[in-house]
Amino acid sequence: MAPSVTARARIRVQTSMWAPAVTGLLAVGIGWGPVPATSIAVRQLSMERFVALLPAGHELAGRRTVRSVDLSGRGVLTWPHRVNSGLCDRIIAAFDQVGAVLRIVRTAEGIATLATHVAAGEGIGLAVESDLAGRHLPGIVTVPFTGPSTTAQRVVITARNHGDPATQRLTELLLTTVRSH
Repeated sequence: MAPSVTARARIRVQTSMWAPAVTGLLAVGIGWGPVPATSIAVRQLSMERFVALLPAGHELAGRRTVRSVDLSGRGVLTWPHRVNSGLCDRIIAAFDQVGAVLRIVRTAEGIATLATHVAAGEGIGLAVESDLAGRHLPGIVTVPFTGPSTTAQRVVITARNHGDPATQRLTELLLTTVRSH
């Protein structure tokens, strides 16, 4: 009989993962880099591109790419910082690095809610490309968001020198699965 593994999935706010990983309370976590604590082992899962979600009739909807300077001063919709601080910090940096004005008019938890607000014309959404995988978003055009800081590193974190074989195997399985897609 093969040994069994019990996994307890718990959704945690991005920044709340680091301390439990350092202390060993969190065996494996998936989040966004960069990771602030040096006592955490970090392995890159993927590099994600940001995309802009625009209402189909928007003046920028026909563009091949959209840059932060194109969005400077316009209403932007994204997720709350408390939910995904790593991605929010990348968006802030994308605007700051080129002197563009980031004007967040609304935050939304989840791509479906974000898309609803974009389709209603409340602003331009920013999300990572993988959030859109397999989704049809009626009335919305997605355009790559390009320029400095418009990619984000998805990472697997574990406590450094975590010797548990199940944790090591789960980490390798995650890395293999993501890289094969």
